[in-house]
Amino acid sequence: MCLVLHQLFYWWWRVTNNLLEQTPPDPAIAAPPVDVMAAITAAAMPTASDVMPAPPAAPATPRWLWFAVGALVTWGFWAFLPKLALKSMQPHSVIFYEALGNLLIAVPVLIYLRGRVMWHRRSVPIAAVLSIMTVSAFMMYFFALKNGPVATIVTLTALYPVIAVLIARVFLGEKLNRLQWAAVCSAVCAALLLAS
Repeated sequence: MCLVLHQLFYWWWRVTNNLLEQTPPDPAIAAPPVDVMAAITAAAMPTASDVMPAPPAAPATPRWLWFAVGALVTWGFWAFLPKLALKSMQPHSVIFYEALGNLLIAVPVLIYLRGRVMWHRRSVPIAAVLSIMTVSAFMMYFFALKNGPVATIVTLTALYPVIAVLIARVFLGEKLNRLQWAAVCSAVCAALLLAS
């Protein structure tokens, strides 16, 4: 390829400097041979291996991300609205009405499933314990909201993923990289600062 370009440049330089008229034409240099032009054309034309692949299309936003953002916004309202209810009711009453609201959601879900609720001898007890823990957490959260500032309580209780991360590390063996450990440590420091 370099030889072809050298010969073409030499021919072009002689033509532009009128050297072709002063010296007898050399058949190898006077005009670029047809095979040289074919080589140049072939070199200039991209082959299938030379063509850059099209950049990948931007991935569509995953569906789970929209659900996660929806949960985030909903939990934001959920964390704030009990404070309004607790201005006129005791935490026990608020937790009762919240459970009633859960029942109003559970019945349509049961109808949607046509009564075919799954049963597993290990998962159902876990779900029952989960329900007890949820109600207990609600009660503690509502008592805290009744007597304390919303901003501090919501921020402090929003650090619960740190507990989930540590439990997943111990029981499920999930690994954390250095940046994730730094985030956990930062969250613990934030909890200590909020509690002081």
